[in-house]
Amino acid sequence: MPMTIQIRHWDDEGNTVIHEFPAKNEVCWHCEGVGGFEEWDERALLEDHPNFCTCGECHGRRVVLVVDEDRLTEEQQTILTEVDAAERELAEESRLRAAGYQF
Repeated sequence: MPMTIQIRHWDDEGNTVIHEFPAKNEVCWHCEGVGGFEEWDERALLEDHPNFCTCGECHGRRVVLVVDEDRLTEEQQTILTEVDAAERELAEESRLRAAGYQF
């Protein structure tokens, strides 16, 4: 059974829209496939043994589900491009608001 991933976004009227795309597993970008991180807190320093913290992105699985762009239809590619552009615009607006700009 082919893997799929759902991407949720909001249209111009504020309605939630869910699109389903083909997916594949890829090595986790956050922990680089290790599954977590060593953390040195005060106790770990005293014992000279780091704590292992599970990665918040892959939850220790070492891989994450991503859109398989090689299997997208033209329609799916168009939708994904539009969703990506909208997400970038929202991120930029959030960054500007955090910097004190008003719209």
